[in-house]
Amino acid sequence: MTPVIYVLGPNLVSSAMLTLVFLWLWRSHGEEYLGIWALGWALFALRYAYGISADARNLLPGDYLLPLLAVARGTVMLWGAHAMVRRPLPAWWIVLVVLDVALLVFEGVTGWDLLLFGTRGVTHYFLFGTGLIGAGVIVLGRLKAPGIGAPMAGLCFVGMGL
Repeated sequence: MTPVIYVLGPNLVSSAMLTLVFLWLWRSHGEEYLGIWALGWALFALRYAYGISADARNLLPGDYLLPLLAVARGTVMLWGAHAMVRRPLPAWWIVLVVLDVALLVFEGVTGWDLLLFGTRGVTHYFLFGTGLIGAGVIVLGRLKAPGIGAPMAGLCFVGMGL
């Protein structure tokens, strides 16, 4: 067993638990954004499960599923924040994601690193972080709820995005 299990294992467990919590919240409150965030946490759990599995099978070098999951996680969390304030996900964001996935496919097919200097994957993780920071800013700026829950959730999104 490699040390990866010790790093990703707790993340997998916590992400799976958050998935269940948000599924329960979605079912009990019926708010669309809670279901979307449950999907986001399920994508986090899938990422960690895949990381553990791929490490055990030596699949990580040259893998393209991890960057796709990064973009998907950031996008789903941002989508959930937009759904919370009853706004659609901006079209420009969808265009960025499509361009990023096209870049990933192109690099995978050709073997070229278009950004050069071994920076393949930077755009995917930049979108992941930007999506989480955007979700945090929306929660901080637009959710008017009593107590410290909303500011804490917003700050957690921003922190995860950094």
